[in-house]
Amino acid sequence: VYDLSLKNNAYTTSPELKMNAMMFRNIVLTSIKANKTDWTKNFIDNYSDKLTDEMKMNMQFFSYAYYYFETRDFLKALENINKVEYELCTIKADVKGLILKIYYELDYFEQALSTIDTYKHYITNTNEIHDDFRDYYRGFVKIYHELLKAKMNNTKIEKKLLFSNEDSYPDKDWLMKKADEIK
Repeated sequence: VYDLSLKNNAYTTSPELKMNAMMFRNIVLTSIKANKTDWTKNFIDNYSDKLTDEMKMNMQFFSYAYYYFETRDFLKALENINKVEYELCTIKADVKGLILKIYYELDYFEQALSTIDTYKHYITNTNEIHDDFRDYYRGFVKIYHELLKAKMNNTKIEKKLLFSNEDSYPDKDWLMKKADEIK
């Protein structure tokens, strides 16, 4: 659907208007989730100019971080995500979640533990996250922390005790994959 809307310039009401940063984010995250990494890189390369000047660099860093993470170039992903400025409240949670995933993959345990603490405080204290979403993000942090401890201590983890079919949180597929790797 996004591909079709891009081909038909349906992402804006007129050619001189810029693309909404949240739409750009959603396109990147959707294409990454669909394992369309080449398409994602092509989109970032060809549509970043459609963003406002204020958002262009930020969204490029954000998008390339996700692209590099997906292509398993974790150091480039980290380099890009660290350049993102938190202008949009929605991407703050995305950025913190991706940083945690990168630290996990790179075995940066101390940095991960520190970021978990920061993320928990952010979720609890910010007015930027609607109350309905606090548990959504808390679920990710809780399971991530358990997986990180198991990885750090080289211990097994009972996947069935961590996950419930009813639970919803960001990156559930990634978390489940990491749980399988620990087994």
